[in-house]
Amino acid sequence: MAQEVGLPPNEDLHVLRSRVAELEELVQSLRSQISDLTDDLDAARATNRELMTHLNTTRASSIAEARLQQQLA
Repeated sequence: MAQEVGLPPNEDLHVLRSRVAELEELVQSLRSQISDLTDDLDAARATNRELMTHLNTTRASSIAEARLQQQLA
């Protein structure tokens, strides 16, 4: 009956369904990996922002201290 409506034979349908199941598992695995990598990227960005803030604060403090020493000299 499947062939009458243009579908492949039952054996082929079973193979196709198995392949679809495999691909669905692969997609789920890849989504999980993307989620993990996104979390890692977000953490790296947050750390970078903190480091840049610290660097800018330290640099500004060092410049202000150097100017003060020049004025006192």
